[in-house]
Amino acid sequence: MLMTAATLALCMAIGAAISHYVMDRSMREFEGRDAAHTLERINILIDLQLVSMRKQAADYSIWDTTYDFMASGDPDYVKQNYSKAILDNLDIDQVFLIRTDGSIAMALFRANQITPGATGIRYIADAASTDLSNRIMRIRAGNPEPKIAGLLDIAGKQYIYGISAILTNDGKGPTRGDVVFIRSMDRKRMDHLKRLAQEEFSLVIPAKADRIDIGDDRIASAKTVRDTAGNPVASIMVDQARPLKQLITTTRSIISANALILTLIALLFVYLMFDRLVLRKIDALVRNIFSIRQVGAIGNRLPAIGDQDIDRISSEVNHMLEDLSDSHTRLQHEAFHDHLTGLGNRRLLLKELDDAFRAVKNRHIEGFTLLLMDLDDFKDINDLYGHLAGDQVIKVIAERLGGCTRSPDLAARLGGDEFAVLLRNSRSQSSERHAEILLDALTRPIVWDGITLGVKASIGIVTADASADPGSNPIDWLRKADIAMYASKNRTKNGYLVFHADLESSLSERKRMESELSIMIGAESSEIWMQPILKQSDGSLFALEALSRWFHPVLGEISPLTFIRMAEDTKLIDRFDRSVIRRCCALISELRLRHPELYLCINVSALTLMEPDFSAFIARQIRLHSIPDGALMLEITETVLASDEAALLNGIRAIRQLGVRFLIDDFGTGYSSLSRLNALPLDFLKIDGSFLVALDNGQDTICKTIIRMAHSLGMQVIAEGVETEAQRRRLAELACDYLQGYYFAKPMDPKQLEHYLRSH
Repeated sequence: MLMTAATLALCMAIGAAISHYVMDRSMREFEGRDAAHTLERINILIDLQLVSMRKQAADYSIWDTTYDFMASGDPDYVKQNYSKAILDNLDIDQVFLIRTDGSIAMALFRANQITPGATGIRYIADAASTDLSNRIMRIRAGNPEPKIAGLLDIAGKQYIYGISAILTNDGKGPTRGDVVFIRSMDRKRMDHLKRLAQEEFSLVIPAKADRIDIGDDRIASAKTVRDTAGNPVASIMVDQARPLKQLITTTRSIISANALILTLIALLFVYLMFDRLVLRKIDALVRNIFSIRQVGAIGNRLPAIGDQDIDRISSEVNHMLEDLSDSHTRLQHEAFHDHLTGLGNRRLLLKELDDAFRAVKNRHIEGFTLLLMDLDDFKDINDLYGHLAGDQVIKVIAERLGGCTRSPDLAARLGGDEFAVLLRNSRSQSSERHAEILLDALTRPIVWDGITLGVKASIGIVTADASADPGSNPIDWLRKADIAMYASKNRTKNGYLVFHADLESSLSERKRMESELSIMIGAESSEIWMQPILKQSDGSLFALEALSRWFHPVLGEISPLTFIRMAEDTKLIDRFDRSVIRRCCALISELRLRHPELYLCINVSALTLMEPDFSAFIARQIRLHSIPDGALMLEITETVLASDEAALLNGIRAIRQLGVRFLIDDFGTGYSSLSRLNALPLDFLKIDGSFLVALDNGQDTICKTIIRMAHSLGMQVIAEGVETEAQRRRLAELACDYLQGYYFAKPMDPKQLEHYLRSH
């Protein structure tokens, strides 16, 4: 009997060891997959950096202006296109223009001054910089691709480079060399990437072997980074603590407790060796435990046998199994749900999308709908009220989504302010109705700490039925929904759009236009036309309004409304406004030599006005061109008053101290009220031309009211869009100060303006 007891105890120990092994193996597999996902996420971030650097280099290399410079060596090309401000905006540290023979046509370093040399403009900071350019030339010699980007290490410092062959605008050659952009991967930039990846990592150059090593306490992993030509150039190295260490320790303790309990059962066999009835009960208990352990069915429970002592042991074992089951359930929930909102996460959404698509193909359901939504201007809430307010908004939005979703449908948070709803067994005709329901729920005001927060959202919709592409996968459906959402956000915020094939081509066309817009701004290739503003009293010339025109070589004239809005959306408006102001200030300085009483109006975006250094820029232009007080006027539209009024007011006040006057344009079509106008330091008010049409019919109430209100606030009035003699005559009777419109003169190009000024 002692032998029997010893044998049973040995079996329990072996069972515990097997359980430890199986549990450790499962946990290591899970942690290995998680480490691989982390490496892939970081690799995607690095790839985006490389692709972006390659594109930036291509933007400057596939350009007639650069192509001509390689032949002429004109220093103005460098001054106009590679200023420190431009390099700061591009986030580029070094630029090389390398001829086909390997010689350097130009080398610039953001931190240093540019000095002219015998062969164009060239400045080499130190021996390390020379070594860097030599390394780049060796890379180019070994890679025939016209556009490449990668990583390199010089003297312990890491750099991202982009190389692109210098060609004409149409991508034709022969090439005259290469444009090389270089960005140092310093601590600040690495810290930014780590924040995006939500993980500590390092880059090691040259590349090392891929690996995932799971130790007792830490996980060390590495993945190869390849340049855009597919060559290994570096390795991502991650060293992290094992996330499941505490769970493994706890589980091991539970398993050990199980082994101890089973050992006690073996001793009980000895104590009750003559009680066959008890022995049979214990044998049944052991068989049940072994079965649960063997198949891993931790959700099963031991049945009651009828013996008080044995049932007590069964109860304790059941408690242990409940603890294990709870731990497993909790782990599964955390793996597929968002910790802040409790909604499903991206992993769960992809799984459910895959299941739904298989159900559609197998005709178990008619179809499904995916709605992808992104909160509009959510960053403003975080910036103005803090991340606690932002988190509260996210939680409320999640609750509302959950309230609009019923099983078996799924609401998920994909990250940040991006959410998704998957509707199983839905039809395409009902998707828009559901989008309207979601918008109605999401856009209801949210009160936080006594503050009412307004929330808007843009939704992209994609539907699938039995006719869907059998090769599709969850990533494809997410991508299509994202394209539709992006298009909806660009067309009109707080709306929805159903995906269709044309959206992909439209998105591609918009990206191309955005790239060409950036090139246009950098090259200052937009034209500046002028339209006169006349004194109502005697018809003499008072001022000129500068109007930007973009004549695309293929598409023809692009509407200012189109490219100005695109510049604001892509954060290029500040560069554009400064380019226009710089050229206009030079022009007005020249024109006032012949017309000393002439003033100039320039339109400027609210986003530019709120830039902290914009007033300093205006001050430099005034000093450089000797512009007297009042000669420069900046024109803002009434709709900008919907912006951050405090920041806008600070910007206007700082610039007015420089002797610059301000106009409000399109008055009566936007957000203004008498109280807001009274609070703003404005000098002129422009009546929108849409109100002048009524003057032809003798209806002057609106114009009369606006003119009287402006005069009472100390502002002068300009009526724009004057097209008839009746309008001119009635505006004179209403004491309007200045007139502008086709009745007097259309916008003029430089040659037409010169002729006009000679005749006036």
